[in-house]
Amino acid sequence: MRRGENSAWGKTKALAARLGIDPVGFVARQREVLLRRMRELGDGAPPDPLAALVRDHALAHLDADLRWLDAAAGRLAVRSEGDAR
Repeated sequence: MRRGENSAWGKTKALAARLGIDPVGFVARQREVLLRRMRELGDGAPPDPLAALVRDHALAHLDADLRWLDAAAGRLAVRSEGDAR
């Protein structure tokens, strides 16, 4: 792992390489899963304030994961461009 590289990112790349998983495809599939779950949670208002807090908490975590996946996709795109040269 390069200096300053996010450890979760490095571990994800290493695991994908070890398992022979296409990291670009993995990120795309995981993104779809997160978006589907966000849509499910966004359907309808929870019946009470506590349920709304729980839903909002879950949505915030899913949003953070989605932003991380978007950053990962960007890194993979830059890496692919570099490999193509």
